[in-house]
Amino acid sequence: MSKGIKYFFSVLLGMTALICFAQQPKTDSLLALLKKEKQDTGRIILLNKISREEQLAGNYDTSLYYGKAALQLSLKLNPQIISVKRCLAFSYANIGNAYRKKGDYDLGLEFYLKSLKIYEELNDKTQAAKCLGFIGIIYDNMGDYPKALGSYLKSLKIYEELNDKGGIARQSGNIGNIYHDQNNFEYALKYYFKALQMAEELGEKNIISAALSGIGNIYVKQDNYAKALEFELKALQLKEELGDREGVNIVLGNIGNVYSGMGNYENALVYFLKALKVAREIGDNHSIALHLANAGTNYELSKNFKQAEKILFEALALADSLGLKNFVKENYKFLSALYENTNIPLHDTIGGKLLTMEQTRLYSLIFHKRYISIRDTLFSEENKKELLRKEINYGFEKKELQQKAETAKQKVLNEEEKKKQRIIMFSVIGCLLVVVVFSVFLFNRFRIAKKQKNELGEKARIIAEQKLIVDEAFEKLREKNKEVMDSIYYARRIQRALITNEKYIERTLKKLSA
Repeated sequence: MSKGIKYFFSVLLGMTALICFAQQPKTDSLLALLKKEKQDTGRIILLNKISREEQLAGNYDTSLYYGKAALQLSLKLNPQIISVKRCLAFSYANIGNAYRKKGDYDLGLEFYLKSLKIYEELNDKTQAAKCLGFIGIIYDNMGDYPKALGSYLKSLKIYEELNDKGGIARQSGNIGNIYHDQNNFEYALKYYFKALQMAEELGEKNIISAALSGIGNIYVKQDNYAKALEFELKALQLKEELGDREGVNIVLGNIGNVYSGMGNYENALVYFLKALKVAREIGDNHSIALHLANAGTNYELSKNFKQAEKILFEALALADSLGLKNFVKENYKFLSALYENTNIPLHDTIGGKLLTMEQTRLYSLIFHKRYISIRDTLFSEENKKELLRKEINYGFEKKELQQKAETAKQKVLNEEEKKKQRIIMFSVIGCLLVVVVFSVFLFNRFRIAKKQKNELGEKARIIAEQKLIVDEAFEKLREKNKEVMDSIYYARRIQRALITNEKYIERTLKKLSA
């Protein structure tokens, strides 16, 4: 795929990953602040800012110096404090970024993985997603596409959970790049369009233009040149609106490729030469060599062999001076084809003399042999790199296995500790439940006893009241009975008195009658 598109999505990620350091003062002013700063956390932040500024300036060794100073200071502080953990995680990420830019991918990966671990412990999903994005870039640069894709997909999932449309757009673009490199155009288009949709919702023209150009590249490979041209022209318009000269340079070259694929070599040359002009203005030698080679091949296809020869030799000289072996190889291939296919004698670019047709064919053979030689050398070097990548990957996998083993061991210990804590917790809860139940029981007993006591007291009161009523009634009855008895006794006395009088009268009468 277009290296420009891949690089662009990576840059977008880099621009947002350390967002807290946007619009910072330059190194000198930061160093002045560092001398005055007394707090350790403040010094860590400033050291990381200085490291970041040095990265932006391309001074990676200096960046690493300040980044490691920040890391050492972070390690001396209490790692249990959340703010310290964040400083530590950022320091790891900052160092990882410096190693990545320096091209030391194994160390870059190692530090980013440490940063990721801390952010996951802090449950900081945003920073974890950013770390995963950079880890994906490192794996991508190492040529380990499965791991790169895995990291990008994990990052994308987190951004989707957070509904972070900017993150979704960037990671969708990176995933599209991976599928593009694997010639899985269906999935590449799917993710490029997803990136485009999110970017359009946000109005992010940079991401929109990158996605448009990525889609255009896919359509070129599918020979759908009309669609490719449509998307590349839209991307070009946005790049020009943004004043993105580097982006304009890339997209102009892409449009040239579209026209070349369509067989419209005249328009292809127009855009290649425009791209060449911009590349020279911005000093992008890599792009200059690329555009020269593309222009040369299109001059050949349009039968302008002399101009093709001139441009291709210029491209070859530049590529050779830059050490771009793959470009040198391709230029020898183009020159061999040019000298093989031409039906007119060409000039000896070195000697400046007109070649005979026989000499022209001989040059074709020479260039072809040089092409084969460099191709075989690069193939051998690529094999060595592949072996090295495998060794590096083996080392990473070994480290990952060790980390997984340690994690699993720690997980078992944590589980055992959690079990102990659960047992203690359940025991405490059980004791509390017993206490609560017993307390409820005692309270109920107390309430019942109190109720019974109250009932007994009430009954005693009622009995006392009833006894008082009975006593009063009895007293009244006793008084009445006394009154009755007194009346009876009085009547009896009267009766007795009367009876006594009657007997006396009777005796008296008897005496008188006698």
